[in-house]
Amino acid sequence: MKAIILVAGYATRLYPLTTNYPKALLKINKKPVLEFILEKLSRIKEIEEIILVTNNKFFLFFEGWLKEFNFQDRIRLVNDLTNSEKDRLGALGDLRFAIEKDNIDTDVLIIAGDNLFDFGLEGFVETSSNKSCISIGIYDLKDLRRVKKFGVVEINSQSLITKFVEKPKKPFSSLIGIGVYFIPQRALNLINEYLSQANSGDALGHFIEYLLANKIEVMGYKFTGKWFDIGDMQSYEEAKAYFAERR
Repeated sequence: MKAIILVAGYATRLYPLTTNYPKALLKINKKPVLEFILEKLSRIKEIEEIILVTNNKFFLFFEGWLKEFNFQDRIRLVNDLTNSEKDRLGALGDLRFAIEKDNIDTDVLIIAGDNLFDFGLEGFVETSSNKSCISIGIYDLKDLRRVKKFGVVEINSQSLITKFVEKPKKPFSSLIGIGVYFIPQRALNLINEYLSQANSGDALGHFIEYLLANKIEVMGYKFTGKWFDIGDMQSYEEAKAYFAERR
């Protein structure tokens, strides 16, 4: 299995902090957000390699960070060659870029680089691998007012996703998809199939909608614990306060 961390966004909602600095390297208690994710991945023995997909604008920042990080023998950087919000590939476009560049032909664990959480990923990986199905991490925000900016999920008694809507105006559930995905080797071709039909390369949530529309099973794995989407200044400050207390 390979893990792919998507860190090629331009994080405009966090300006000016991210005008000239990557969001994934912003610090929580003096530690980059990215390193919290890597700590979780380090516990999964099935992962052979971790690939960080970044952009050309921030590539040197990640290169400098990696030289100082003692985990580097398992990590490799991939530059998607974009330079701004205007020419970005989007999350799904970056995923395809990494898969095609390295001819990846194995199961893939995908993590959005702005995820911050205190729960482990071992159960998600084990369950997804055993079932060999496309899976997404889901989380209960327990507040319908807050879910509108996420992909909202509905599941059945078998934990299969029955409905997924990206950023709905009228939420139907407090369950959301978080930036944690598992795609088995046999299903990797579906990414190219989706994008070849001129679909959006931006949010991975649109890909999940496409799969459900085509009657392809997607499993939802419910995480419990604390989760933050470091997408705006409020979320970033809340995460800093939470982890400062835990220190």
